[in-house]
Amino acid sequence: LLDLTRFPDANGLYGRRPLSYKILSAYISQYGYVAGGYTGALATLPKLLDLLLQHHTVSAFGFYCDYDNQTEVESAIRYIKSRCPIPVIVGGPQSCTLSRDFLHRTGCDIVAVGDGEVTLRSLLDHYTKHSPDLRCIPGLLFESADGHLHNTGQPVTIAALDEVPAVHSVRHLMGPAPVADTLQILTARGCPYHCSYCHEGSNSGLRYRSIPHIMQEISAAF
Repeated sequence: LLDLTRFPDANGLYGRRPLSYKILSAYISQYGYVAGGYTGALATLPKLLDLLLQHHTVSAFGFYCDYDNQTEVESAIRYIKSRCPIPVIVGGPQSCTLSRDFLHRTGCDIVAVGDGEVTLRSLLDHYTKHSPDLRCIPGLLFESADGHLHNTGQPVTIAALDEVPAVHSVRHLMGPAPVADTLQILTARGCPYHCSYCHEGSNSGLRYRSIPHIMQEISAAF
């Protein structure tokens, strides 16, 4: 799971340490998969990719894409695809608007829309166990070998958010995780409104985590 940016923030740090990576990592760990994370400058990708291909078995690369980092994600995917055939998956808010043009520009294999936990697990099962068929996994946008653009509809959403384990730090692939002076906690998903300009506009409702589940996560962080 890669979070690459061109320029550091006001604190001199690269990347935004997206909470979504930790949540995805915690969820897929229940099914025997291990996520590794890297936060850093886009310029470090060649060195990182060399180390990954030498020392790790990588089933897929994942990117979080929003409006602010789309160009960085595009550049990174093109570089990865020029070096190796490993599948690349893109999710995040911007995935709602990505299309065939994005797939062609980058060589990206899959755009995953909406909640990613069940989708990512199904994709990893597909790439490592050759099942299920991509067309049977909800929440995907991809192009088949014959040039047909497949949209598999709305993803599977987790109604009871306590089914997602309390997050833990993603295992970092190069060096220690960046030090943060804040703790990110996601207490709910969705939105009761349907603003046309927002990626949450098609969401079917608001879902909450329980207070004990949130407290467990806070306690584990200290």
